[in-house]
Amino acid sequence: MVLRRDRVPIRPDWKVKTKAVLDFLEEYVGRHPEHHLDLDRLALCGSSVGAYLALRGAADDRVEACVAVDPFFSLWDLLKGRMPEFLVHTFEAGGFASNEMWDYLVIVLGWMNFQAKWEFNHLRWMFGVNIVADVFRQMMRYSLATSHKMQYLELVYCPVMVTGAAGSIYAKPEISIS
Repeated sequence: MVLRRDRVPIRPDWKVKTKAVLDFLEEYVGRHPEHHLDLDRLALCGSSVGAYLALRGAADDRVEACVAVDPFFSLWDLLKGRMPEFLVHTFEAGGFASNEMWDYLVIVLGWMNFQAKWEFNHLRWMFGVNIVADVFRQMMRYSLATSHKMQYLELVYCPVMVTGAAGSIYAKPEISIS
């Protein structure tokens, strides 16, 4: 809702947002005991990007369960599974193509594939950026891997149910488990 109404872009460190929401909820329940809300039974649920965010938020000790429907492990890896390898390597190497070239490439791709056009426009809006190269840079930030030689999911202690569709239109499940 905030993303659409207030144009506040999404952020990869969702645990920060989850903490703020749960802190507010604790304060609210303290002021309104008549609602009989049980803070010992909080669960997070999300689908696709929401599933990634639910897994991020589940690292908060107050979360007792998490359901993640079609999550990704790395948004960049998801994109790499859908783009020609030479384009991915060109972007990762950097310096070979201008921002304008990447924008033009996505315009041409959009002429050929409506889904790709919709997805890139949606990602621009979701990340609050206008340049395709910035979309790619943002996608690289969304990963459950960490720089400390451990996986982010090692911070999640609550029960987690992960589901996925073998015939997903976005990615094959192997992309997120390899």
